[in-house]
Amino acid sequence: MTRGSGRTFSHQGVGLVVGLFLSVIPALAIPGASLHGQSSVPRDQFHVSVTLGGHFLVGIGYTRWIEEHHALEFTAFPFAHPREGFPFGIRAGYAWVPSDEVWRAKLGGSVTLLIRPGNTGGDRFTPTLDLTPGLRYDSDHERSFRADIWMSYYLREKVFVPTGIEFFYAWPK
Repeated sequence: MTRGSGRTFSHQGVGLVVGLFLSVIPALAIPGASLHGQSSVPRDQFHVSVTLGGHFLVGIGYTRWIEEHHALEFTAFPFAHPREGFPFGIRAGYAWVPSDEVWRAKLGGSVTLLIRPGNTGGDRFTPTLDLTPGLRYDSDHERSFRADIWMSYYLREKVFVPTGIEFFYAWPK
């Protein structure tokens, strides 16, 4: 479909994010035990994040570790600048951290929905699929710092571009 076809995309991004979120809910119910018999599953964490790119986003979120090296993440971005651009956003995703070292590489992916409350119709929502490689620092397995690079595929525009750098600070639940 094209924008000129008379159809709107107002629910396309919402359905994508809701579908991903509903597929994540069963994993949140899994107890803290490992899926493969390993015993060193990290504790679930709350996090705050700051994203620098075309917009300045401040996020709060939750990381659910489902196995020693695999986590599900959810972040809400209630604060953004400039306000006329993307004043709100939500993101759900997956992170793979393949080692147990203090400095660790991280590879992840997410679905993000940026929302413009003042607009109506298809221009209100901007859905993206994001590849988020990063670097994580865990000094004591309690608190961690992380930096991710967002490389986003804009679903409606059909464009893949680097969109920002996100900095995380996380602490145990």
